[in-house]
Amino acid sequence: MTVLIIESSVLISGRIKNLLVEKGENKTIYQSIGYKKAVLLLDEIDPDVVLLDMYMPGNMSINLLKNIKENKANSIIMALVNREDHDKQIKCRSVGADLVLDKYHEFEEIPGLIDSKANERNINPGNEKPKFNPEFA
Repeated sequence: MTVLIIESSVLISGRIKNLLVEKGENKTIYQSIGYKKAVLLLDEIDPDVVLLDMYMPGNMSINLLKNIKENKANSIIMALVNREDHDKQIKCRSVGADLVLDKYHEFEEIPGLIDSKANERNINPGNEKPKFNPEFA
């Protein structure tokens, strides 16, 4: 399974990556902290799961979410928002996010949610060992 983490906070991105690696399942993990690198990675890889920070600098997150939904229709998109930002949560759902999560309080649930969504879509994790690709922009 290929996971792309697009998160402007290196701390949050690192914590999510660590949670996925600790789970010990077969995942190839890519990371980006910026819009431009995220777009380049999306051109190069076909992620099964995209974790997308909805507060990236430049306010390009909604455009990126639309782009992923249009061009990577099979990808599971998990939008990471603030709990109190109900307008952003509604917007993410209307644009096509599969899940909307509180980036500060629900990230511990991400590995289980990825597995659950992957099972729903019959995404095979493959036989590869876990890999980490430290792609930062």
